[in-house]
Amino acid sequence: MSIKASRPLLCVLAGLLAIGAIYLAWPHSFHGRVVDAETGQALPDVPVAVGAQKVKTDAQGNFVLQGIRGWPNLSAAAPGYTLTTGSLLAGGLLGESGATITLKLEPITVRGTVTDLETHKPLAQATVKAGGLEAQTDAQGHYMIKRVPEGITITARAPYHAEAAPVAFKGQSIVDFALAMGPTVVVVHNQYTNQPLAGATVTAGGQTQQTDAQGQASFDKLPPQTEVKATLKDYAEASAKADPGTTTTLNLRPNTLRGTVSSASGKPLAKALVLAQAQGQDPQLTYTNDKGEYELQNVPANATLIVRMAGYSRVERQLGQETGLDFKLEPFVSKGIYLSSGVLVKGQEPLLQQDLDLVDKTELNTVVIEVKTDDGYLTFQPKLQLARDLGAAMDNVVDLRQVLQECKQRHIYTIARMVMFKDNILGRAHPEWAVKKNDGGLWLDSIGTAWMDPFQKPVWDYNVALINEVADMGFDEIQLDYIRFPSDGDIMDTNYIKECTRQNRVQAVVDFVKYVRQDLDKKGIFFSVDLFGLTTSVDLSLKFGDLGIGQQLADVAPYVDYISPMLYPSVYIPGNLGLSDPQNSPYDLVKISVTDGIQRAAPTLLRPWLQYNSSGGVPYGPPQFRLEKQAAEDAGATGWLFWNVWGSYDQESFDPQ
Repeated sequence: MSIKASRPLLCVLAGLLAIGAIYLAWPHSFHGRVVDAETGQALPDVPVAVGAQKVKTDAQGNFVLQGIRGWPNLSAAAPGYTLTTGSLLAGGLLGESGATITLKLEPITVRGTVTDLETHKPLAQATVKAGGLEAQTDAQGHYMIKRVPEGITITARAPYHAEAAPVAFKGQSIVDFALAMGPTVVVVHNQYTNQPLAGATVTAGGQTQQTDAQGQASFDKLPPQTEVKATLKDYAEASAKADPGTTTTLNLRPNTLRGTVSSASGKPLAKALVLAQAQGQDPQLTYTNDKGEYELQNVPANATLIVRMAGYSRVERQLGQETGLDFKLEPFVSKGIYLSSGVLVKGQEPLLQQDLDLVDKTELNTVVIEVKTDDGYLTFQPKLQLARDLGAAMDNVVDLRQVLQECKQRHIYTIARMVMFKDNILGRAHPEWAVKKNDGGLWLDSIGTAWMDPFQKPVWDYNVALINEVADMGFDEIQLDYIRFPSDGDIMDTNYIKECTRQNRVQAVVDFVKYVRQDLDKKGIFFSVDLFGLTTSVDLSLKFGDLGIGQQLADVAPYVDYISPMLYPSVYIPGNLGLSDPQNSPYDLVKISVTDGIQRAAPTLLRPWLQYNSSGGVPYGPPQFRLEKQAAEDAGATGWLFWNVWGSYDQESFDPQ
């Protein structure tokens, strides 16, 4: 092209340059908006800079730039987004003043993988946190978090693993984590005080540790759902399932109770029974030492605590969170009368009420109720199948439980009298357990009654089962009678499964009493036995110092709460106790017997049976009855019991209440 031909083009270019120069020199304004490049969502409060001029977007992401000359560079930055820069000219912004600009900010993205430190396997469902942002890993352990601002820290956590150390974020695109299996922390507390327990033994997964001063123990590399167990002296053990990376609290319940038992005056009481009972759990029991102190271990939760001591009222207390309890017992001395099965027969209710009323009106406070007769009949309906099969229950008597309930309402102390080895019903049904004749036939006493062989364990078990049933009815005391070998009839024609020597007889009686005692102690009920009257004073050096029946007072006494020798003047003969006429010497007979008996029974208490009837042509009335009980009291007996088979008693025989 010739110079002449290009002259018009040069003129145009010159014009454009002139216009551009004017544009560059002239101030302009621009409107803009900042948005998320992925979502298009407006971004508020984002700094936008053009040269030295800086503005921020409003709540709708809008901004305005004014007085802009030329084509300066433009930049915008927001936390979690990459810095965006550019030229107004490059953005095609040359044009009229008031042009609109859209800035799209790209989110900053962090990716990574979370694995197990030891196995290097990916950890699914791990949580990765970046400031206020978080994400869950997928099945391959991968995660991705967008819009991550610089300057924050990133960390990761996964089930059963310790939390990762925080990683400072400085714009890196990949952040991986390798998590170590977390420790299993066990914290042991006192259940009642919530205080930490130091020195507890904690076992888990074959490992054993002791808790520190904060009550903590830590285990490494335990599998999920490992059983952890904590034990500590004086506490019940506790266990739970625990996972790695977690803290499990085990609350140990104090289960040892300590305290003292004393009389109301403060005298320490030795050999008092302290018993803890809880439904569905084995009872726990102990006895006080010479200082009246006790320590009861393995006490069940929500237990009922029973304290029993002969000569004192039994105490029951519901145990709460106590670890120490002291007891002061009130003295109790039984003064009672006997209510035979005949008094319980239907139609005899007026007599029964008369006797109970007599107790209310006088010094009396106790009734002895016949529960198992000397024929083997029962005045209650037993649960024991053998007794039911025998037809042992009497159907013509009043409800024994109702009688007991009434006695409790009247605050009358109740004793269940049960005959043991004289049992005609059981003997005839099971002669293999009964006393035999030398020819192998069933032996009968002088009135035609069968007796059970005291050496036979099935006989023991039958009676103990009935004793436990009666104890569970709510009687205050179980009293056993006829715990002996037979004495009436052709004794020379008796045959037992074991040689009937004095030593064997005595041992059989003692062993049976001990056998009963171990069950009754678990129930906290008082226990007594009836013995022949002469056991208090018989010369033990004689060949038949056991009276030929296996009863030696001193041998039985350690296993019962009360010994009740039957001091009935009508059964003594002249010369007994050095008395020429025992039947007419009620005071002397009782006093001598009680004095001798206390010495033999000590420290077991003596509470004699006394005669309340005339016999052998010798009339007895209130004067004689008063002499008997006065003699018992003067000799130091712990109460007394009057025997009258008809249940007929005179108010004149007793002091007023």
